[in-house]
Formats: sequence, C-alpha cells, structure tokens
Amino acid sequence: MKWKETFYIPGQDEDMNCLVGAGAMMRLMHECAEWQVDKLGPSNESLRKEGKAFLVSRFTMDIPRPLHGLRQAEVLTWGCPCRGFSFIRCYELRQDDQTVARAKATMALIDIQTRHLLRTDDYHPGFVSLPEEPPQMSERFRLPPTEEMVMAGTHTVRYADCDLNGHLNNTRYADMFCGMTDMRGKRVTGLSVSYRQEAPLGTLLSVYVAQDEEGRWLFRSLLPDGSVNAEAAMTLTDI
Repeated sequence: MKWKETFYIPGQDEDMNCLVGAGAMMRLMHECAEWQVDKLGPSNESLRKEGKAFLVSRFTMDIPRPLHGLRQAEVLTWGCPCRGFSFIRCYELRQDDQTVARAKATMALIDIQTRHLLRTDDYHPGFVSLPEEPPQMSERFRLPPTEEMVMAGTHTVRYADCDLNGHLNNTRYADMFCGMTDMRGKRVTGLSVSYRQEAPLGTLLSVYVAQDEEGRWLFRSLLPDGSVNAEAAMTLTDI
C-alpha cells in the first residue's frame, strides 16, 4: 500500500515566478517517507542509534505541472523491490487532483563508522514493497569534461544547508543548481542528480554548467581538491 500524507504549502515557499521550486518538492517527498518509516519502522532515528544511515545516491524527478503555495498538496511514497546494495523508493506529488511530480530515489544503507555499504538483506522494513513507477526523465546522462564547461559560480555549504550529519542536504543540491541558472519566467520540468561525494559544512563548491544538444542544462559541482561532488541534468520550460 502506498503511504500518503497531506501537506499545506506555505506561500513563502514560492519563488519569483510564484511557483514552488524543485528542492521544496523533494523535501515534501522525503518528509512523506519519514512519516512512513516512523510509523511502520524502522525509523531513521532508530537506524542512527544502530550506527546506520541511508544516503541518497541518485534522485530523478519529472515535474509535468507547477506546484503552488497557499493550498494543500498530497504526497504518496512507497518502497520498491531491492537487491544487492541499492534501495529504491518512488514518490508522487499531487495538487488539485493532478500529478505535479513523480520521482525515484536510489539509496545506500551505510555503517556510519566504517562507511561500509550494507546489503538490502540487512534491512527489514515494516511495509510491503510495490513495483517501481519510474519518472520519464533519464537517470543516466553524460557530462562533458569540466574544462569544456563554464564556471557558473561557487557555493559555500552553510549551516542552513546541512543535514543531521553535517553535510549538504541532498534536497539543497536542486536549490544550488537552480541558483546557478536564470529561472525568471522558467520552471523545472525534469531533474536528475547523481550524488558522488558528500560536502561537509564549510566546503566551498565550484559549480560548472553546460547545455547539451537536447537543450538540457548540465551541472557539475567540484570539491576543493577538484574531485566531483555531484552531477545533474535539468530540463526547463517557459511559464
């Protein structure tokens, strides 16, 4: 059974276009998942007490319709069949009886101290897995070499950006990449983020951008040592 939560969307979550951004949509989806595991177990808090934590390695989302503030929205989420070291979860965001967004997250369960990956067999959820309903946005994409991209700017990981582990929260990447783009008069219709290495509090990230032949915006954020922090593909449309 899909887990459903209803949220009130504050008007303060709207941007200059009077729309709610992709990062805020991701936070709603994760919040719904938090409620499911809190009620059915094991909760993320209980996992942390056991020295375990989930890390999102990839998040892909379609946004066929805009999300508006000052009204309610429904979020549905469900765990999907998993194997090996990859945990899959899907989401649907609805407003006014229409689908606003669909998403899929691929996650890893790690031992916090050793950073070793734990197998799906080591996790026993209190809910039944349901089939995937993946978004149309491709999970896989190819970026050109960094030297062929344009530096769009830098981003310092601040306290307000961080999750409980003191790293840049996975939903803040959408905000960061959108912040490197002129979004006036445009909205995100598709987003795929590949998380490569965590960015701790205080890290100065360098963000590079390019466009491919399909018109997608491509992003790569680099850590101070030049290694890749994250990569993303984004599609936009005029409002």
